[in-house]
Amino acid sequence: MLQFQLKPVRGPQAWTHEVERMLGNFSQEVHPAAAEVVETPTAYKILLDVPGLKKEDLQIEVKDRQLVISGERKAPERTDDERTLRQERRFGKFSRTFSLPEGIAEERAEAKFTDGVLEVNLPRTTVEVRRIPVN
Repeated sequence: MLQFQLKPVRGPQAWTHEVERMLGNFSQEVHPAAAEVVETPTAYKILLDVPGLKKEDLQIEVKDRQLVISGERKAPERTDDERTLRQERRFGKFSRTFSLPEGIAEERAEAKFTDGVLEVNLPRTTVEVRRIPVN
């Protein structure tokens, strides 16, 4: 039978773990999510890694050629008999802003959320070429 046992950290690294534990909560204001921007002949796609969120936790806005994606990853509620021993997962509000190039059809923008990845599709406007005859 396997047993799992937690032992207190002792030695030179003990202070590092204690400082990380104490200061870890100060950086909870803004957490940029990892992003990828892809250009295709017909659109731009922005892919944002936001694991642990639901689509209801995300807000997407376009204003003045700026795409703003924001949300909040909420910390789980702990019962009185639970105690966090190590905290590496990040919680709190985050926001990412992307400057959009000319020629985006903002009214046709779409977003989908699958397996912790938000994909925002920004179609390009179609420019019609009109030939002008020379007289």
